[in-house]
Amino acid sequence: MASFFRMWMFLGLFLLFVASCAPEPAAIDVHPPFIKFNNLKRAVTLDVSVQDENGRTLSHIDPMLHSSDPGIVRIEGKTVYPVGSGEAVVTAEYEELSNRCHVLVELADKLVPPMEKITVPVGTSFSTKPKIYNEKGKEIPYKPMIHYSMNPDLISVTPSGLATALAPGKTAVVAVYLRLRTEIAVEVVPATPAKP
Repeated sequence: MASFFRMWMFLGLFLLFVASCAPEPAAIDVHPPFIKFNNLKRAVTLDVSVQDENGRTLSHIDPMLHSSDPGIVRIEGKTVYPVGSGEAVVTAEYEELSNRCHVLVELADKLVPPMEKITVPVGTSFSTKPKIYNEKGKEIPYKPMIHYSMNPDLISVTPSGLATALAPGKTAVVAVYLRLRTEIAVEVVPATPAKP
């Protein structure tokens, strides 16, 4: 009986020793540290882990994630979903430890061309770049988009949106970004002859 008791006591001390030697959480790693969304159909799953002081992952620990603004991004498990335009921070926490992922959501809702129609003489160049607005009516930075002419014989358009009138006639130049489209009606008139 005494030997049985000593065995259990030894086992208890051994388990206590093992527990005291278990690695302590020292940091939380969050990857990627920055996410940018431009549409609601995309989602990003974060790679989040708690690590000890030697950088080893403690796989038995699962940090909690939360969004600083659920109106901009929501969290399901470790996946980040965009909800509305703006900036938010996703924070991973475990006890006193924390780390962050910064999130920028820019949802293009409307393209506004620099003009609805224009009349230009042959040889004239002009910009067709539209402004981009989000669903809250706030202008967001210009993004690369597709620019083209409905009639390349009358108007040429560079990839950056610079149009040049080539020959008299009526046509339109178009800009497309994601699901958004806008156009400018263009009438090209003969160039005024230079006075002698």
